[in-house]
Amino acid sequence: MPHIRGSKFLFIVQGEGRGHMTQAISLQNMLIDQGAEVCEILVGQSSSRTIPEFLYKQAKAPVSAFESPNFITDKKGKSIRILPSVTRNLMRLPVYTKSMKMIHAKVKEHEPDMIINFYDPLAGLFNLFHNQKVPMACIAHQYIYHHPGFEFPSRNFANITALKVYTYLTSIGAVKKFALSFYPINTNYRRSIVGTPPLLRKTLFDYTPSDGDYLLVYLVNKGYAEDVIEWHKKNPSVELHCFTDDKQVKGELKYDNTLCFHSLDDKKFLEKMAGARGLVSTAGFESVCEAMYLGKPALMIPVQGHFEQYCNARDAFKAGAGIYDDAFRIGRLLDYLPRYKQSTTFRHWVQDGPSIILGELNAILAARAAAVMEPAMA
Repeated sequence: MPHIRGSKFLFIVQGEGRGHMTQAISLQNMLIDQGAEVCEILVGQSSSRTIPEFLYKQAKAPVSAFESPNFITDKKGKSIRILPSVTRNLMRLPVYTKSMKMIHAKVKEHEPDMIINFYDPLAGLFNLFHNQKVPMACIAHQYIYHHPGFEFPSRNFANITALKVYTYLTSIGAVKKFALSFYPINTNYRRSIVGTPPLLRKTLFDYTPSDGDYLLVYLVNKGYAEDVIEWHKKNPSVELHCFTDDKQVKGELKYDNTLCFHSLDDKKFLEKMAGARGLVSTAGFESVCEAMYLGKPALMIPVQGHFEQYCNARDAFKAGAGIYDDAFRIGRLLDYLPRYKQSTTFRHWVQDGPSIILGELNAILAARAAAVMEPAMA
């Protein structure tokens, strides 16, 4: 792809969870394989999250952090509190203004050919206020919510509107939005949105699934560890390996012989998933896709008050990923295991990803090159 080869990309990544970061690493590797350069990865973070070590280890470019909006959870670290989140983020506008100035300085320093935003709202606002000429493409599962064919599982107008507005803020001025999806979607209606397979980590494809005797648990919000422990006390014979971003967990923390907590570790997590009987997780897009690819059924428990995860769980259920619940009733997954059927179409969909994404990025760069050449030839 001649336009991608030799081109320079600047990444801006939302730091909530690990999904957007693993997507960024996957695209980074695809671009480098095509002879492109990722000059820097800018990560939006907050005081409640730390940037996982795997990002620093796998990034082929400098990683820099900036303060970005985030959600506030309750005291137990479980449910999301919408009004306090909005209030706190409004009070921090001066901080976010400083972050946008930092993004502007990085764009001027690197002079990239394209900016790729992985769902951070400040990237869209930066585009709005700075009127810069570098094309920006946006990649996230959430852009599927702007597609008229997507069926929301609830008629809650307020939540749907809030989710669409937030998603719009992340993509202001974008020339293309890649809607990562569990399944192919019709994108003929609007050229700015492209239905795209999940951007899964390259190392995932190296693992051969096996039938282990344990369940894998992935927790974004550490407060849910209490729910896992409560279920475990009543079912001590079921082996659980639980990955969490709780800062108190360093490496491994054995609760007892059949429950072990692990700090986030990219390689170890995939190793455990490949051998697990199934996945228990909040309804993040990335981890559910990885489970689907490896043929592992999922029990999805959306974070309380997180309408986006509520939508994810229903959409993934429709795609055959597994089942969902509103609490960590892990026994439901055990009951479901004999009925689970792996989707072979999902694997084929995933394998189409690189050609779709790289082809679209190449077209953007080609259009930019043509626009630069026109005045010179006039």
